[in-house]
Formats: sequence, structure tokens, C-alpha cells
Amino acid sequence: SERCECAECHGLLSLAWGGSYGVEGYVLMCTQDREHTGLVERESLTQAHRRGAALPVVMAQQIDKRGALAVGEPGRLAPILAARFPQLEKVNHGAVVLFAMQCLSMGLDPLLGEVFPIPFKNIKTNQYVVVPLISEQGCGSLAARACPEAWNGPPSAERVTDPGFKEDLCGDPEAWMWSATGRRKDWEPGREFTTYGWVTHNQQQKAKADGTPAGELPGNQARVRAVKRWFMEAYPEASSQLRASRQALVEQAQGIPEALEVIDAEFRVVEERPALKDQVQAGGPRQVHMASDAQIRHITSLAKERGIGEEELRQLAGSEHLEDLTLPEASEFIDKLKAE
Repeated sequence: SERCECAECHGLLSLAWGGSYGVEGYVLMCTQDREHTGLVERESLTQAHRRGAALPVVMAQQIDKRGALAVGEPGRLAPILAARFPQLEKVNHGAVVLFAMQCLSMGLDPLLGEVFPIPFKNIKTNQYVVVPLISEQGCGSLAARACPEAWNGPPSAERVTDPGFKEDLCGDPEAWMWSATGRRKDWEPGREFTTYGWVTHNQQQKAKADGTPAGELPGNQARVRAVKRWFMEAYPEASSQLRASRQALVEQAQGIPEALEVIDAEFRVVEERPALKDQVQAGGPRQVHMASDAQIRHITSLAKERGIGEEELRQLAGSEHLEDLTLPEASEFIDKLKAE
């Protein structure tokens, strides 16, 4: 709760038993008003500095000294990382150096909590590959540095409770699901963008067997996935650095199915960005993102709830096919359906 605050009033959060809210477990509640929903990251000074905020010179220098990027050379950084992360204790030096190179190429600092190492061993070659797991703070740093003029802070996150919507989106009405909503500074007033993250019960059971975080904290992982996806889709400029890293990691991880699964899950958002479409406006053409699969499923779910048929839905959308809607048009249409 110290890392987040209420998305509505920015007040402190406290843990409360969620039984009266239909949740078997503890939930974070606003201490000012329990009717408030959603939470947003409380930015630390380190995060602010990594995202380009102007801090006092002495303070900025102190943060840089603690970071891995100040070391610079992967060969010098490798033993520091091996000492910092216990999971790298048995990993061969070369694999740690490659991990350090990946971090430096992406501009992410493992010593400041922006990326974490997950080692996998190739049984046949007895060699390791270290997969970088980018944190939500790391995704925020990538987005802020890629689009400094458009950066508008992290999105607010809210738990999704509608079983029907969950089933439409991921096939599991009881899945742990969160939404992340926010906007860029360069968007027109009132425009927002929402993404979703979830962990199904099958995914949770597999994660528990594998010993990964989604097994013990599925709700938190669903929130993290929603926020990370929002950063990458709202700021697609930030994902260019990740595409090259993904290809290099796939080549390194050949022969290790578990590592390839993690790489696929971690970098999937880079490959699943909405398509681009040229849209002519006053002042010339510009590229806009097309509606995402999640938005189309959301529209279909809302229409079903409200008894709107296919023909009426096409008329309301002003398009013969929902896939022809741009991302902002889909966002506006979702808001319109919610208001119906």
C-alpha cells in the first residue's frame, strides 16, 4: 500500500477484508472514502529521476551511483548482479554478462528495480540463459523516456468484477482481472485508453507448480500485466527497444521450452500492438492505432448485455466491421455504450 494511492483522491490505502465486496481475501481500500475505486502508483524519487523528472543535482547523482547504468561495462556489471540476485549464484559468468548487455541495450536498470533476472538451464548443454523480467516501473521508464513530451504518469488500475466480461475476455468467469486506464498529454481532452490484464485459474495453477509469482499472487500479477500492457500500447514508441531484445533472447533460449514460454509471455505485448492505419486529418495524414482485440471483445460484451443486435451495433458504431474502428474511436464507442 505504500507504493500506491487512491486513484480518485490520492489518499492513503489500507488493507481491509474483502468479504463484503465479494472477495475472499484482503483488498486495498481508500482511507478517505471506501466508495472510491482504483489505485495508482505513488512515484518514488528514483522512478521520477529514471523517467526524466528534474531533481536536485546531488539527489540525481546519488540515485545514479546506486544504479547499474553507472557501471556501464557488462563485464564489470556481471559480478555485481551475481552478488545482488541470489538466483544468479550458480549461473555461468557468460550468461550473466549477456543479461547485463540486454539490460543496458534496453536502458533498464536491474539495480533500481526496473528489471529482474530469471535463469533457466539447458540440460543438454549445461548452459544457462537469463531472461529479463521487466517490472511495471521498468515499463514506465521506457515509456517516459521514449515520449517525454507525451508522458502523463502511470495509469490508474481497478479490479474487474463482472464475470460475464471476464469470460468474454479470457474464457474464465472467475479469473483475476484488472483494468488500467490513463491518457497521454498529447491526446485531445477527455480521451482515455484502457487495457486489461488477467490470470486464469489454469494459469495460476501452472504458475504455482512452476514457482512463479502468479501462483501465489495472481491478483497482483493481473494488475501488473494490465499496467505493463497499458504502458506499451499507449506509448508504442517505447516497444521498439524490446523487439530487438526479444529476438536475441529467443535465439539464446533455443532448447529451453520453459524459457521460451516466459519470453513469449513477457514480450507478447510487443508483438500484439494494434495495427496502424493512415488517417487523413486537417494538416496532413497521421498514423493511428486500430482497435485492439480486447476493445472489440469489450464492445461485443457490452452490446450483448444491452440487447443490441448486430445490425444496430454496426449502425451505432458507424462501421460495417468493428475491426475497422481506430483505437480512439473504439474507446469513444465503449464509453458511449456504457452510458446507454
